[in-house]
Amino acid sequence: MGAPCGPFYHTLLAGQSPNRPERLTHRPLEDTIFRALAAGLEETRLQRQRSHSLASANDMGARGDKRRRLAGSTDRRRRARLSESSDRPTEGRNREKGKEKDKEKERGTGTNLRRRHSRTGPHSTTKLRKSTGLRKAVPDGKEAAEDEERREQMEALRKDLDVASQVQVNLLPKKIPQIPNYDINAFYRPSKEVGGDYYDFLQLTNGRLAMTVADVSGKGIAGSMVMAMFRSVLRMCAAEGVRARDIMIRTNELASRDIKRGMFVTCLFTILSIEKNSLRVCSAGHNPLVLWRHASRTIHLVNPNGIAIGFDKGPIFENVIKEQKFHVEPGDRVVTYTDGVVEAMNKDEELFGDKRFYKLIKDNAEEPSGRLLNLLVEAIDQFVDGAPQSDDITILTFRRDPEDLDKAVPVDEDTD
Repeated sequence: MGAPCGPFYHTLLAGQSPNRPERLTHRPLEDTIFRALAAGLEETRLQRQRSHSLASANDMGARGDKRRRLAGSTDRRRRARLSESSDRPTEGRNREKGKEKDKEKERGTGTNLRRRHSRTGPHSTTKLRKSTGLRKAVPDGKEAAEDEERREQMEALRKDLDVASQVQVNLLPKKIPQIPNYDINAFYRPSKEVGGDYYDFLQLTNGRLAMTVADVSGKGIAGSMVMAMFRSVLRMCAAEGVRARDIMIRTNELASRDIKRGMFVTCLFTILSIEKNSLRVCSAGHNPLVLWRHASRTIHLVNPNGIAIGFDKGPIFENVIKEQKFHVEPGDRVVTYTDGVVEAMNKDEELFGDKRFYKLIKDNAEEPSGRLLNLLVEAIDQFVDGAPQSDDITILTFRRDPEDLDKAVPVDEDTD
């Protein structure tokens, strides 16, 4: 807006009384004064408007780079216009007042921005706590209650596992059979509180002793439940059957109905005829039986055909499974085991292995059965060297007395 011209206007704005002639009418003077006041008021209004625009631009600038650039441009234009009118005293005073108001608004806007930034900015306390996973040093009542509930659940689970472990131990044989001229013993150690391995002794008719070692594919509570079911079925079938193969076929037929898909049981089932010193062997996909011959001092593996129980409910299992029999000579030793023995792993992920296991049996076959088991377990523990036990370990062994020289009875009969 253009300013009135002439020295009279500048004199009036400076606060001096003009020396005008008395003949000068009041009308031009009033018009001039009004125009000057209007110009000052208009400039003040523009300054307030620009200050408001600047504050709005600053607030919007916190939301994006583009708006900050616009706010900066507006601010530069405002300063340029103010510098052009700096020689006007009244406008200078209005400009100072406007600057003070601008500063107050800027301080207010900046404070709001800082508060808003402290709550939602990239380094806010809330986001920092969430990004770093930090929690309150002192949990509130709800968190404390949840922690207490979790502790109670863990304690209840531990008690349940203790009970399950005790039940499983009670399912294992309480005593080792005492058979004339035979030294029998067994070792069992689960990898968890409850395991999936199983061994058993069953007294059959006609002076026969059934011995079995089994391994359930699952471990923990699931494996122990399947093992308990398998034990019951096997005991029932063994009481009804005569030959090892027939007992295995019937056991598979019944147990497969209750074994869920994806789980199975491997089993080595033997029947020892004490009178005839003969052994019948049937394997349902299990590790081979180790036979050490006293006469030749050599190791032999007995591993008849068979698939695991639970793979098939009938025809295939019956067609595949076979039975093998041999005579136990004086001084011979038999060892059955689960894969947790040969698959024991050390810290370098190296397996204990079959060869090392067979050599230990060969070197210590004449030791008493209990002593042999101790030597085998000590060798395994020394090999793993503190590494966590990866699987259950079960070993069953017996040896015929080398002084038992009774005449052997041929084993080609099916009555034993």
